[in-house]
Amino acid sequence: MRGVRVLLVFLVTCFMAMHANAKNAPSQSKKQFDHCLKGAFDDGSLIRCYAIYTERLKADLRRENRRIALALSKPGPALTDYAAATKNLKAAHAAWLRYVEQDCDLLHNTFGEGNAFALVGTECTNTHYENRLKSLKFSSGFLP
Repeated sequence: MRGVRVLLVFLVTCFMAMHANAKNAPSQSKKQFDHCLKGAFDDGSLIRCYAIYTERLKADLRRENRRIALALSKPGPALTDYAAATKNLKAAHAAWLRYVEQDCDLLHNTFGEGNAFALVGTECTNTHYENRLKSLKFSSGFLP
């Protein structure tokens, strides 16, 4: 029984370390976004930086979903159902998109447009995309 506990502690520690590494590593898109923000000289260029970053995050998420779907298109280990997991991935992604839209529209509609808070909805969307990407990349690390 003690050996099982030691193994469990070891696995949890590895899980946490992998999650911390995935969480803390800035993406290339994030580095480019930070660089763009440093060069922004007016509201128009600031908005352009956010728009470009949002599109890059969306492309990164599409790429990650395709990568996972490809891994799930192959036969999985015994007692797994990758076909069902593929359906789950699609359904979860669709539900997640609806959630992000509603969650960030709440902020956008609360703070409105044409003022200093106008980008709060976009920042909300970007934060959700960053977190979803980190989560998918971490989870997909367990796929063959």
